[in-house]
Amino acid sequence: MRIAIASTEGSVTRYFEDVCCFEIFDAQDGDQTRLPDLHADLSTVFEKLKSAGVDLLICGSMDHKSEASVRKSGIKITRDVLGLTRDALSAWQAGYLNTTDSPMCKNARF
Repeated sequence: MRIAIASTEGSVTRYFEDVCCFEIFDAQDGDQTRLPDLHADLSTVFEKLKSAGVDLLICGSMDHKSEASVRKSGIKITRDVLGLTRDALSAWQAGYLNTTDSPMCKNARF
């Protein structure tokens, strides 16, 4: 399983739409790669993640359009996560973060 974490300077990006890059981790072998500078092209970001073999996206809050796009791509989502990317990955691996199909937030920016 490959996990992408929306990140900015080593932390989970608070608002998905402000993402600078994605840290991609392979859950089986621990391999880590990076997809940089995707913030300028959110219209194709989910296609790029899917082509990179990503199965799960961990991110902060997300607007309706982005959440609908990621669901359409078939990538699972764990959202509303804050903290360091490594801590988020460790929490997911330990079973503390769940992938849910909860309703979308009415307004991703508080």
